[in-house]
Amino acid sequence: MKQHLDVSMTWRILIIFFVVVLACAFATLLPAQSIRDLKEVPIRDFKDVAGKWEGKLSSSGGWDSPITLIINEDGTGDSFVPKDSVMFGISDNGRFPNERKVVDGKLSNRDKITGDTGFITLFEGGGKRVLEYIGGGGSLSGSYEPAPK
Repeated sequence: MKQHLDVSMTWRILIIFFVVVLACAFATLLPAQSIRDLKEVPIRDFKDVAGKWEGKLSSSGGWDSPITLIINEDGTGDSFVPKDSVMFGISDNGRFPNERKVVDGKLSNRDKITGDTGFITLFEGGGKRVLEYIGGGGSLSGSYEPAPK
């Protein structure tokens, strides 16, 4: 009987040890940063956001698509979707030319193919930068981060 208790006690100690280690591991993980944790930063000119940005465009109709934004220092640039994107069929071989202006600290964006318009807002915090897009009369939203170099 004593040996049975020793095995049972050993298992209890191992389980408690495992739970404590697991709890400590989760406690040390940094919480995921959401857009709510970032501060909106006014865009003064295109140089503030120039570069390649990657993210996802979503529709209130239920679809989403990977998308890449190219913003040049003079404001020119295009958006690109992959061949398997739901948007590829209405693009110029995956390319959407854009017309952009800086308006009240945001980028006003007009897609030259679809005519959709919207605004791009810059958020920053904790070394992270995110562009958020709202367009198509509120039916489109996108979130983009700088592409790895």
